[in-house]
Amino acid sequence: MKYYEKGLNSLMDKALFMITIGPVQSFIAEARKLKDLYAGSYLLSYIIKNMVVNIKEPDWNVEVVFPDRELESMPNRIVCILNYNHREEKEKFAESLSQKARMCFKDITEKIKVKHGFQSEFFDEEINRFLEIHWCYRDLDSYETTYRKLVRDLQEVKRIRRFDYVEHPSGRTCSISGGRRALFALRDSRDLMKHRIILDPGTYRSQLSESLSAVSFVKRFLQDAGIENFNSSFPSVVNIALGNRLNRLLNGARLSAGNASGLYYYMNNGEFNPEEENDQDKDFIKELVKCIGEQKISVTSYYAVIKFDGDSMGKLYTAAALIDSEQTQEFHTYLSKSLMKYAGIVRQSMRPEEGVIVYTGGEDFLGFVCLDALFPVLKRLRNAFGEIKTGDFIKDHGLSFSAGITIAHIHEPLSDVMSEVNKAEHFAKDIDENKDAFAISLMVRGNQTVRARLKFGEKCENLELLNVIIFYLRKKKISHSFVYKLMEAIKYLEAEKVTGYILQKMIYLETIRLLSSSETDPLADENEYWKSFDDLQSKQRDADGYIQWLSICTFLEREAE
Repeated sequence: MKYYEKGLNSLMDKALFMITIGPVQSFIAEARKLKDLYAGSYLLSYIIKNMVVNIKEPDWNVEVVFPDRELESMPNRIVCILNYNHREEKEKFAESLSQKARMCFKDITEKIKVKHGFQSEFFDEEINRFLEIHWCYRDLDSYETTYRKLVRDLQEVKRIRRFDYVEHPSGRTCSISGGRRALFALRDSRDLMKHRIILDPGTYRSQLSESLSAVSFVKRFLQDAGIENFNSSFPSVVNIALGNRLNRLLNGARLSAGNASGLYYYMNNGEFNPEEENDQDKDFIKELVKCIGEQKISVTSYYAVIKFDGDSMGKLYTAAALIDSEQTQEFHTYLSKSLMKYAGIVRQSMRPEEGVIVYTGGEDFLGFVCLDALFPVLKRLRNAFGEIKTGDFIKDHGLSFSAGITIAHIHEPLSDVMSEVNKAEHFAKDIDENKDAFAISLMVRGNQTVRARLKFGEKCENLELLNVIIFYLRKKKISHSFVYKLMEAIKYLEAEKVTGYILQKMIYLETIRLLSSSETDPLADENEYWKSFDDLQSKQRDADGYIQWLSICTFLEREAE
């Protein structure tokens, strides 16, 4: 979809151009396996990168402002300056670039079709309709003014929804997207659409247990397109959860997805999953289970998802944040390169036993980590982001982000986990107008979710505060019974409608009373413990937030090392 408006000077031959592709969030989040999530993110980034690389400045007379060509995970937006005199030339460029995006996607899907040996008009139809491409341009007056108007124009363009009527036979919907028609399945069924493609169970059983649409099939088998640098051995959530605990046994190697799943199943059931036997090394798994028992290695079934977005980045891209509004274009280019460097630092710092990065575009991030690495990784991410160089362009030199973290069981549906991490991120950003916070959602099995938030604090001091409380619990310096009794006391006070300063004072007194009567380390100073708990309580808006953090700390003491 397109939009065009003339600037103030009709003789001006330059124009500012912006193009986006989508869908983004919904497409990435449609996943039942971690590799689906990664494939969706990688595919969109690959298409955008292909577009940027194919913009030949000398040939097309175009200057790319951002993103930087070297960025590994691309944002879904390109901004460039068109040096054309006529409207027809500008629109020809826009249509040509849009076509390159569609052809890139089409080429990927054709390679997958050839690899799997099928032809289907319904497959082609869904692929051809899938990408949402929006673009607009304005004749360039001042860069800052034109950019601000262009952002507004693009938002208006996106509000115009295109609806194509497509008559499909009735039938089952895709197990992943829930909206598109299922085209692929392992077995025939009456509720599948008439022109379905039945796959060989002997070949696909370990990879495909659902009914998939054309787009979901492309995500699941993206490795068959032969895309350079695509990680075809992307780990499973089981692998993430087990990673750090098994690292010393495996000498730094990572379990295959099949062996990780097989290990977890065997440890819990004493036998192998018959549906995944072909992907497992049974002798290796049995030996590994024996070593785990001999070395008394505890294994957790939980992992963490970290998702963040830079705070107030939209404002940062406008002149409002700049010392000199005339430097907006230079700042956009400079910031793009700075974010690219940050993304590189993040990728280099993430160790395989800690977790895996789904995407990092500089100003945003999505990664899966084991519980043992949650706080160290989060602290590294936040501290490095605060050190991003912004030169002498902006008034406030400090950049910050707000992060959502979700801790989930490996059997929790991935779509629910991703929905919860998005909620946690928004919850963190809503803490106050300055943001710079993190929120943790703990998805306890049994449809219970505990959610709490904190500001990062200077040099991530509040992460350290939580670490101290977890350390006290782990080293038995304070007992679990103290925490549970404190939580019960707070709930009782709330039930009695005690609020405000009186509630805060009573919690303070109850904390001291329980500490003096609990089984704490006899050599330690009770004031040291009280200060940590009082500090945590003082940073909460209400007693409920305090209770949530106590629940999260006791959980992490039990599950993390």
